[in-house]
Amino acid sequence: STIRVRTEHRVDLVRCCFMENVEYSSEEDKALAAKIRSMVEQDMQRQVCVVRGHDKERLAILTVFARATKGESDEAFLHLILYAMERAVAATEFLSTGLNEKLMVVLDFGSFKSSVAPSWSANKAVAILLQHNYPERLRRLLILDPPFWMRTMYNLVSPFLDPLTKAKFRVCSGEDQKRQVIAEFVDSDQAMPFMLPDGKLEGKIDAEHYVNRVPFHLGYTQENEK
Repeated sequence: STIRVRTEHRVDLVRCCFMENVEYSSEEDKALAAKIRSMVEQDMQRQVCVVRGHDKERLAILTVFARATKGESDEAFLHLILYAMERAVAATEFLSTGLNEKLMVVLDFGSFKSSVAPSWSANKAVAILLQHNYPERLRRLLILDPPFWMRTMYNLVSPFLDPLTKAKFRVCSGEDQKRQVIAEFVDSDQAMPFMLPDGKLEGKIDAEHYVNRVPFHLGYTQENEK
C-alpha cells in the first residue's frame, strides 16, 4: 500500500532532510535524515531533477535531465527520485492552493549516455516505487529525444496500453516535434530553451542552490514570483 511504501522509505525524512531546526523524534532519525540529505545532494550533482515552471493547468513541471556521471549506489538514485517527486507534488499543491497534487514530468534524454545510466536494478526499484506511491499523481509524461531502444520499446507496448494511460505519455524527438508537443501544454514563459526555442526560463541549473536555498514547496523559478 502507499502508506507502507512511504513508511518503509521514510518519506517524512526525505521531505525535511534539507530543512533547518528540525526536531527529530530520535537520534536514529536525525542520523538517517543526514544520510538521505548527503545522498540526494551528491546524486543531484550527477543528475539534475528540478521543479522548474508549470504547465497551462498550473501543474508543477518536474524536469529530469540525463545523468552526467555514474552514481555510487542504487539507494542514492532511489532517494533522489523520491525527493524530486515529493518536491514536485508539494509545488503543485502550493500553486493550486491545495486543490491539486498532480504533476507533469519531462525526461530529457538529449545528452543521454548509457555508460553512466543507473543500473537495471536501480531503475526497477524506482519503477516499483513510482507505481505504488504515485499511481494517480502523474498528469503527463513527456519523453524528449529518447535513445533508439527506448523509442522501439514504447512503439511495441503502446498499442497495448489502455487509452487513459496512453494519453499521459508523449514521446518526441527533434526540434520540430518537441516544439509542437510541448507548446500544446507549456507556455514559453514557463519553458526552458531546450523545451521551446523561445523559452524564457534560464536553462542553467544550480543544483546546490536548489536543494539548499529554495524552499521545498517552490520550484526553481518561483522564489521571486509575485
